[in-house]
Amino acid sequence: MLWLLNLVRPKWRHSDPSVRLKALATIDDEEILADLALNDENERVRFEAVSSVDDQSVLREVIKNDLCEQVRCKAVSKLESERNRKAFVELVQKDRHQSVRYEAMRKLDIENNQELLASLAQHDRNKYIQVMALTRLQPQRHQALFTDMARNGQQVEIRTEALKRITEMDLLADVARNAVHYESRHYALARLDPEKYKKVISHIAKNDSYFIVRGYALQKLNREDNQSLFADLAVNDSDNSVRCAAVQRLIPEKHQKLLAKMAKDDSYSVMRSLALEKLIPKKNHKLLSEMALHEPDFELRRTAVKKLDPDYHAGLFADIAKDDPMPDIRSIAVKKLTDQDLLADLARNADDNAVRNTAVEKLTKEPHQDVFAERIMSDPSFTVRSLALEKLLPENSQSFLAELAEEHVDIYIRHTALEKITDQKILSDLAIYSKDEYVRRESVRKITRKRYLSKVKSHSTDEEVQFTVEKRLEDLSGE
Repeated sequence: MLWLLNLVRPKWRHSDPSVRLKALATIDDEEILADLALNDENERVRFEAVSSVDDQSVLREVIKNDLCEQVRCKAVSKLESERNRKAFVELVQKDRHQSVRYEAMRKLDIENNQELLASLAQHDRNKYIQVMALTRLQPQRHQALFTDMARNGQQVEIRTEALKRITEMDLLADVARNAVHYESRHYALARLDPEKYKKVISHIAKNDSYFIVRGYALQKLNREDNQSLFADLAVNDSDNSVRCAAVQRLIPEKHQKLLAKMAKDDSYSVMRSLALEKLIPKKNHKLLSEMALHEPDFELRRTAVKKLDPDYHAGLFADIAKDDPMPDIRSIAVKKLTDQDLLADLARNADDNAVRNTAVEKLTKEPHQDVFAERIMSDPSFTVRSLALEKLLPENSQSFLAELAEEHVDIYIRHTALEKITDQKILSDLAIYSKDEYVRRESVRKITRKRYLSKVKSHSTDEEVQFTVEKRLEDLSGE
């Protein structure tokens, strides 16, 4: 029979709630809408009906009697603010549903309910209600309340909102010094003017219980005016990160003794490194020498070597380049050398290939042709041999180059040496007598004088060389 009833009765009374929902879109009768809002068994239908109801008494009855939080919240949103001020206050204070309280607070008369909002901000059990109450308080009337909540609030969201609303800087300074939670102190500190509140910030940098706040405070302070505080923190702060931050703010010229002591003796390696970087080399020759030679921490030793004065420590660089166990430190040392005699000694005698290579690279060409020749012939490193050959002056080394082209065990050296030969007699001898086929044939191509080409033609037994000679002679005859 239900289907028959559905056929004869209005759609808004249909047994299927989806049909009733569709019918709502066509209904403008306030009595029908009120009936559905108050009595329909389906929450969705009641919600949509409430959305279309304007009768304030119906809305109040829905709020009073409906069991669905969403329906009640929708009814609150439809209440007119001027006509329902007391209702909003009661809902905010006592309602069982948080979303209803939240919606009622949105519609609350702010001007006339500051005491209620202050009480909610301080004492309500729901933090979202507390935060919303805070945002609706008038800042000029509640600076003390904001300060207390920023200092002592239990929830971070509440403390943060209270902090945002503090406009009196002296109160903010009080929070920066005395708030229970470090986040509040940090946030307040960030808003303080470093010039106006430098005493407060200095106190925080030295005394705050949390290292992040202390570190942030010292970063805010003027560098020039707080050198003694930075020095004190660098030595005495309980946290290494704060000590490091303090060292980085020291002006090196004012604290060389302190920096030298820390570079040498501090128990924290990062602190030693920062102090070492700030040392002025000309004022710390002895310490830098000791650390460059004997410091067991290779990173600190490397830094010390980098800071050595080349004019003052030339001999020391040579010792480090020969003896330091770390290849990169040896390379740094030899790169800083300028003494040519020491460089020549390293090029000949250093055990490390990279050191010999750098030494050869730094040697001036003219006075050290003998060193280059020696390295070409005997150095175990291909890189060193190649570089030495590159630095060999060909105009003074034609016979030696011929010897290399003919006899060196390294094919690259033989062929590169041949490229540097220009002496026509030497080239003709190589074209005739070389045991290396490539050397013989390339030598012919480099000969430019007929006399020596004819000599090669008369004495060579290499058919390819003979052919190249004839071609070269034809080319020269046609010129």
